Parts: sequence; structure tokens; C-alpha cells
Amino acid sequence: MWSWLVGLTSENWQAIGSIGTLVVAVFAAAYARNQVSEARRIRLEQSQPQVVIDLEAHSLLIQLVIQNTGPTTARNVRFTFDPALESTLDERGKTKVLSSKILTDGIKSLPPGKSYRLLLEHGPDRYKRSDLARSYEVTVVFTDSQRSAYREQYTLDLDVLYGHTSVNVYGIHEVAQAVREIKKIVGGWGNDHGLRVTAWDGDKHDAEEREYIQGLREEQLRERSRSHLP
Repeated sequence: MWSWLVGLTSENWQAIGSIGTLVVAVFAAAYARNQVSEARRIRLEQSQPQVVIDLEAHSLLIQLVIQNTGPTTARNVRFTFDPALESTLDERGKTKVLSSKILTDGIKSLPPGKSYRLLLEHGPDRYKRSDLARSYEVTVVFTDSQRSAYREQYTLDLDVLYGHTSVNVYGIHEVAQAVREIKKIVGGWGNDHGLRVTAWDGDKHDAEEREYIQGLREEQLRERSRSHLP
């Protein structure tokens, strides 16, 4: 079977070796090209803007948060909500989030680290409304400085925030502002005005709020139970 190998000359073996070297070189070049392409793809991903839209709960209020978490500026940012975004606070004139320029016209330029927080909803009022959507699919389109287009999709789920409690964390700026306010108030005290003391039953207020929220939770549980009945 391998008798043909006996008749090969040195020139034949040199030719076979050259072919083998060429094959190895072709595979090495293809591998190197793939590595370069992958490195370029990763480099582009790491340098592109990344616009994120999400929900944040602050006590009983829910904010719509828009921010650029990427390292470069996002341009011509636009948002599309499915279904159309709704808000009980907007219905009552407590906020104008639905007609805000950010949502209607978009954002011309969103630098790295920049964020916008829009007051969207009052949690307890929203969870009482069975006629309003609890989840939204959001499509975000934007470009970078080279006019390359990007498209991201997110799900905003209000039910994820249901039953959560939150803590507000303040930085040095808020502390300095609070000190200035205290200084202003104390500076207004004098012999003519004195110090006004007002009694406030905080425990009673907190208990009423807890009772209200618990009632909403029980109402939702009853609605869910009824929805599973034949």
C-alpha cells in the first residue's frame, strides 16, 4: 500500500515539504486574521456609547432613569415605548413626564456618565390601576461620533419594584446644602420670634402608611386569586 513512498526522490520530498509548509502558513494566516477581527470587534464594542433606560424606586415614587454607561458620547438618542407610556401622576398634573422633550424629541447629545431622572409614577396609585400596563418594551436608537447606528431593547417591569423598600443615600453636596439650610433657619431665630415647636405623631403616620400599603398588597392578592378561578 505504501510502496509508492519508496520511489520518491529527494526532489519529491522537498515538494511535499513545501506543500506542507504552505498549508500550515495558510491556516496560521487564517487564524491570525480571525484573531485580528475579534480584537477589532471587542475594541469597537468597548469604545461605543451604551444608552440604558431603567426604573428606580425612591420610597413610594418611581423614576425613569436614562444614562450613557459607555465611554463615548451618544448622539440623536430616541425612545419608543410599547405600549405607549402612561402615568397616574401625569394624569393628575403632578408631573409632565409624558410630554417631556427628552421622550418626545429625544436627546441630541448624551456624554459618558451623563444621566437623566424623570419622575414617572407613584407606586401605590399605579398598583391600584388594573387598566394600566405593568410592563413596557422600550427600543432605544442612537449614533456615535462616526454616525454608526445602534439599537438596544429593554423591558421596564413595574412589578419588579412592587413591595420593595429603599434607602436614600446622600453625598457631600446634599450634606453641605442641608447645613446651609440649617444655618439660614437658625440665623432667623431671635428674641422677637423665639423657637416654634410643632408636635407631629410620626409613629401614627408610619403605621397608617404601612396599613395602606398592606391593604394594596392584599387587594392585589385577591385579584390574582380571582383571576385563577375557572
